[in-house]
Amino acid sequence: MNETPETEEGEELEEITFKMEDLPSSMELPQRRFNAALAVGMDDRLYIYGGTFELPGKGEITLDDFHVIDLGKLDGVRQLWNRTVVEEEVESDEEEDEDEEMSEEEQPAEAERSTSEAMELDSPAPAPVEQPAEPVEETQSSFNPSYPQPLPFESLKAYYDRTAKDWIALAQDKSKVGRRGAFVKAEGYWWECREEIREMEEQMEESGVTQVTVAQLDRKDKRR
Repeated sequence: MNETPETEEGEELEEITFKMEDLPSSMELPQRRFNAALAVGMDDRLYIYGGTFELPGKGEITLDDFHVIDLGKLDGVRQLWNRTVVEEEVESDEEEDEDEEMSEEEQPAEAERSTSEAMELDSPAPAPVEQPAEPVEETQSSFNPSYPQPLPFESLKAYYDRTAKDWIALAQDKSKVGRRGAFVKAEGYWWECREEIREMEEQMEESGVTQVTVAQLDRKDKRR
């Protein structure tokens, strides 16, 4: 006949059942540490045991605690045990005395600083130092006085019709090939001056001018 085991006092031993879910969970993470023992069980739980914590001014402290995190639910951290007591730093009377001495030393320094600031206010301001003038960059114009100049609001065709004789004379060739070369040269020069001509056009448009007319003299007037 099986008998139920009893203690020395005659009390029956009860079977202890334990479930991880019975432990209270906390959303606060365990103490920061390094060299901790980590393991992930078949139940998809992360077990964290022990480790080392560095306390400023007291060196390293070995932690004796055990925490569990359910990686499937992520419903918090459960603590199985924690036998580590981290003593909080308490300021001694000596540190308080040092703080008082530091405050007393700072007061004369502040007084000297205020005196020096008052002297600076009373003293005349130094004369401003003249900075050397920066050299003005000279912009090189694209206009060539040896060539006929394009006019604002003048198209390439109108420009060449007006200056064709001058370009042919510069080319010194009145043949078909020479005229072709004169046109190519006139076209290139027109584009070279285009940016500056555009600036002139914008300034004239602001003044209300949108067209430039070239006055041509009769031959009789030229002879005079």
